[in-house]
Amino acid sequence: MSWKRHGWLLPLLLIVLLGAIDLWHHARIDLTLKPPDGVQSLEPFIAAMPAPEYLRVKKEGKKEFLVWTGPTPGHFLIPRSGPPGYVFDESGHLVDWSRDQGDDSGFQKAWGWLRGDPITLEEARRRFKPQ
Repeated sequence: MSWKRHGWLLPLLLIVLLGAIDLWHHARIDLTLKPPDGVQSLEPFIAAMPAPEYLRVKKEGKKEFLVWTGPTPGHFLIPRSGPPGYVFDESGHLVDWSRDQGDDSGFQKAWGWLRGDPITLEEARRRFKPQ
């Protein structure tokens, strides 16, 4: 095989290899963003997951929801379009979550991105717990 005639092959293989590594990296990171099995309420979630970047209270009629925005995970080649998000109801029960708020239009529509009133973790612990 002549490299002059097939000089495009090495760059193509390099691009495919880097793409595969990036996909593997994203899949590995995705495993860390999913709430652990059995973790369905706020206190075990706090113990199991990284600290939030932002905490907001979103009001829907008479109900309040805690919207937890996690830290955006690192990337290899292609960055994520947004951080992970997790939503808890008034009793501290996990009701929704997204690996990437930037790519999840359903999550954005339902919960917004940084919409709502800021709240501290300590205050969230007091307000969003089983009755």
